[in-house]
Amino acid sequence: MARSRRSRYSSSSESSSPPDSSAVESPSPRRARRPRSRRRGDSLYSLDKAERRRVDWDRWPPRYEPSETSSDETTGSSEATDSDSDGSRRRLRPPSSAQSQQQQQTKSCMVLFIGLGIAILLVSLGGYALLRYFNSSATGGAGGVQVITETVTLPGGGGVVTTTVNIGIGFLPDYKNQDMAKINSALGIKSSYYGWYAQLPESGDWDGAQLLSQMNDIKACNCIFQPAVMPTKGWRGLTASDNSQAKAIAKVMKKFTDEGIEVWLRFAHEVKQVQLFVHWYVTDGTYQGGVQDFKPAWAEVAKAVADNPKVRMFFTPNVAGSLQDYVNWMPDDLSTIHYLGIGAVRFVDIVKPLYDKYCADGNILFAMGETGTPWSATIDERLAWLDQLTSAATAKAMPYYVGISWFNYDKETNFYLYDPGNADTTAKAKAWLANGTSASGAKMGNA
Repeated sequence: MARSRRSRYSSSSESSSPPDSSAVESPSPRRARRPRSRRRGDSLYSLDKAERRRVDWDRWPPRYEPSETSSDETTGSSEATDSDSDGSRRRLRPPSSAQSQQQQQTKSCMVLFIGLGIAILLVSLGGYALLRYFNSSATGGAGGVQVITETVTLPGGGGVVTTTVNIGIGFLPDYKNQDMAKINSALGIKSSYYGWYAQLPESGDWDGAQLLSQMNDIKACNCIFQPAVMPTKGWRGLTASDNSQAKAIAKVMKKFTDEGIEVWLRFAHEVKQVQLFVHWYVTDGTYQGGVQDFKPAWAEVAKAVADNPKVRMFFTPNVAGSLQDYVNWMPDDLSTIHYLGIGAVRFVDIVKPLYDKYCADGNILFAMGETGTPWSATIDERLAWLDQLTSAATAKAMPYYVGISWFNYDKETNFYLYDPGNADTTAKAKAWLANGTSASGAKMGNA
């Protein structure tokens, strides 16, 4: 019997119940094995306890500090089965609402950092824009810009006036009461350019008498000569079938170049039909015909002077309403244009599209064949316009812009910088031109 009891409670027994000490002292009759349903009942009892714990979790949610989580997990493993212990660990994870709150906080932080980065970038860009604005205001612009000029020494002696941004300044003297010698003496300068007008005759070859009458004054000036040759009587002798007048023009130009004078030939200047400027030589009848007459005439004159390296073709239409208007009148062969310029009211705004299309690569240089304030202006307003024409901002916007010629006439309105009848006007212009003058060895007219 004793052997039988040891066999019953040995470690190899199928039962997992603990030994009963009272059975050793008072043996009891052999009992049958407990039904398997009783063990199932014990398991159900354990599940009931786990279910009660689950209810307790729902009523009092656990706190998720590491120490409490570890303790709860240990307790759960001692009171429940292995499967219940795993379930307890799953229940100890933070609820979905806590996870959503943590994700929302992460997203909020990301949005905050991105917004802060964008704000810093915008502040930096704003500071850079302000810096560029104040720098440009200090270097030049329209209106109250101080333009420094310098006297340029010529190989033959004397000098010409040009700004420090290499924009030459010249004049067209009023034939009624002045010449270049008087302008240079009164203003204390040597002009870069000398402009004069002449008209082709209705019949016979042109002899250039109007221009040749100024030969001595032009030679004494050491200026670049800018003659405006005007076909006011029609286009005779300026066609492919009859180029006699074109050859006559070339012959007169050679008389100047033989004296060492460089010529920028303004043939049919202000030919473009316009509405904004004082002169529109097509619409008022000064020039006859239209673009179909002008283009062949330009080509014949350019061909006639092509063998003279000191003659440069200077195309100066008047200001137009759009870029396409210039394009329509532009000579077909752009290689025949050496200099391009117009007359304008708002200088850079008007001329920049034309400059960008034809002069941006430097093959054609830009210059103002004649300019002045196209309204009845005071001397201060005239000098303010001269500021616009020669400012550092203008030179920067158009690096191949080389110079201007001031229309020093009293015609329909007073354009004078040198005014024989007004000493105050002349004195103010002289002071403007003399401001910051210095000697330099730049080429005449910066051309």
